[in-house]
Amino acid sequence: MLNSIYNHALENRERLLAALDKDVDKIVGRARQSWNVFESSQAKTPKTLGIDGSYNSTRYQGVDFWIAGSVAARPDGEPEVQIPPEMGFERNSQPREAMQSLEIEACAEAVNRSELILMDGSLLSVLITGISDSRKNLIRLVRDNANKIVFVSKTSDVNYEFGAMVGDIYYYNKASRECGFSDILVKEFPDDGLLLSSTYIRLAHSAPLVKVEMLGEIKNEDVKDLIAKLSEQSIGGYPNALRQAHRLCTITNEDVEKIVMVIGVRDVVGAREVLN
Repeated sequence: MLNSIYNHALENRERLLAALDKDVDKIVGRARQSWNVFESSQAKTPKTLGIDGSYNSTRYQGVDFWIAGSVAARPDGEPEVQIPPEMGFERNSQPREAMQSLEIEACAEAVNRSELILMDGSLLSVLITGISDSRKNLIRLVRDNANKIVFVSKTSDVNYEFGAMVGDIYYYNKASRECGFSDILVKEFPDDGLLLSSTYIRLAHSAPLVKVEMLGEIKNEDVKDLIAKLSEQSIGGYPNALRQAHRLCTITNEDVEKIVMVIGVRDVVGAREVLN
């Protein structure tokens, strides 16, 4: 059957790709018009921290053993804030929510230790679908420090600007390889009147775009100032503080299995058969 799937894919390649390429030239043209070429000539190096979190889990006879953690890292790879991890046994656990709470806690500790805080953009999901306590804490924290907290994402699926099947970032990547940023999009959360500004930026020539988002309504000069702050602290067009935070906090499957052995889950009645 696998051979027939390969053959079918090859035979229908043009038809399948047509869905992605529909109106692509027209949309790329619109993206090109919305692209602002900018390369900062005055690099700034504020004290910057990147915040990221991680979680992982394994299951034993319907019970999850989960771990979540978060860290604030400097661009040189040293941790500035390390939040004690959380872990436990639960049925139908929600470790992602625990991780998000720890990320917010790490940010709260970091705000007085830095001039610029870069948070993994996935945390913004808390504003949309997050549990109430985490959402309130995040909103309060970002509102009080709106001038220094920035959400950064390497990927983005949203198609708010062009309404196409593929995310907007795809067309901006095709539109230009020059440093700069896209026109700012401001989105409102009707329930509480929150404004969220977003733009795609390129910090190095031909580097992949990153999406940056900030609470409130920002202007072009704010984006230019941010680019000046990030350019000297980025590698391959991605802020090194966030790269280091991801490296420091990642919880692998191997990590989980080692911790399982340390706490002796293998000795729990009934668990040995599953592990074997």
